[in-house]
Amino acid sequence: MAVRELTCTVDVLPKPRREAGFIVLKAPEVPSVLVEMGFLSDPGDEAALRTPEHSALIAASLARAVEAWLGSIQRTAPG
Repeated sequence: MAVRELTCTVDVLPKPRREAGFIVLKAPEVPSVLVEMGFLSDPGDEAALRTPEHSALIAASLARAVEAWLGSIQRTAPG
């Protein structure tokens, strides 16, 4: 959901979904996602990351993704 939302608003890598063995991503009791939105070593990425407009686009996209995910787990929860 996060990739879909981000793709609608900002440029993403051709294959943005990756996996990593970070402990924070493996904790079963805490849903988590790691989002890397640019590289400070890249002048274009750094310039974009420094603008409030770009940060707002990223934040809004991630908020929509979280809301969609919460809605999906509520629809599939037994009850």
